[in-house]
Amino acid sequence: MLLDPNQISQLLLNFRGRLVSNPRMKAAAVMMILFDSSPAREGGAQTNILLIERTKDRSRHSGQIAFPGGKIEPDDASPLAAALRETQEEIGVNIEPLALLGSMGFFRTLTSGFDAAVHLAWTPAPLNWQPCQREVAVVYEIPLASLYAQFNPNLRLQRRTDLINLHFHWEVPHSSRTICVWGLTARVLHCFFHMLPNSFH
Repeated sequence: MLLDPNQISQLLLNFRGRLVSNPRMKAAAVMMILFDSSPAREGGAQTNILLIERTKDRSRHSGQIAFPGGKIEPDDASPLAAALRETQEEIGVNIEPLALLGSMGFFRTLTSGFDAAVHLAWTPAPLNWQPCQREVAVVYEIPLASLYAQFNPNLRLQRRTDLINLHFHWEVPHSSRTICVWGLTARVLHCFFHMLPNSFH
């Protein structure tokens, strides 16, 4: 599965996301980072997505699989500025090579009271991740196709049970582990896959 970043930018212009945050919720921002893998590395170039596993620190989102991101601080000029700052802090990358593609608007968490602005960025090659060990246990580079294969376009997320039961799974290479993507991250992925042209469905 190989995506065109220019096409994604155009699709985001027409994406009908919620553009205004809920003032009664805690403001947050996350960054979905996409990049192409090396053809030699994985037997053919494909688009990957970066996800992190949060450290187990007894916080509400402890140990969860997520996009880089976090709470919007008073000094952040915008949700985008917060997403970039959190990305740099959590995975230790130089954010300058990131090409910003656009936004999917705001998504709320179901249990922790956050309303998160979702931004998308592209880099032509994997970056040198140096995760903050206090916040990030593992950085995963996941072939987008492996998650897309689990996408159900008929699931509309209109009932709370649909939201709760939405999951994506990925078997970690060279490991016996399988990670589970759920919650806000899974809903963002579901909506992103819905946004792709019918040729992908």
